[in-house]
Amino acid sequence: MSYTFLSDAQSIENLCEQMSDAERTEFNNFGHLHFDGAFKERVFIVYESGGSRREPVMSKVLARLKVVDFEGDEEDGFSCKLCNMDTLETHIVDHVPSKPFGLNFYMMLPDRMEVRWSLREHQRTGEVSRSLSFAVLIKTADRLDFHTKGNVYVATPNVFRATFPELGYVF
Repeated sequence: MSYTFLSDAQSIENLCEQMSDAERTEFNNFGHLHFDGAFKERVFIVYESGGSRREPVMSKVLARLKVVDFEGDEEDGFSCKLCNMDTLETHIVDHVPSKPFGLNFYMMLPDRMEVRWSLREHQRTGEVSRSLSFAVLIKTADRLDFHTKGNVYVATPNVFRATFPELGYVF
């Protein structure tokens, strides 16, 4: 018996078959899928927009999510564990798209993973730490820079601070 490898698009479609019909329809209707870098202790800010592309206004921070674990094996693939920093609940992100903590965006790990052993230097102390870094796929209703009123977006702290400098440090 011979096998052929699925294309990236076919792989995502196959993984989406594990979702409910309603989730799959919503996932397919969301317009923006992008990669973001992740590593242990990485924080993502999930917020609802109250503005527009010309005038980004943050309506409210819905959650602060931290990557607390990353693991993988050849049978199940990779997964990472997110912790909601406010409730301390956890959510496993794997290759099947899911809505962490029921928030209105999808996150998954790509089926084609590149994992790097990365060194990071703390900006204040100079302490060097090591961590595996990897990509996550995030799918939202539209692009982060659209700021459509009522839509949910996911940003790293640096991107969030650059977009909303008037808010100061909210993490």
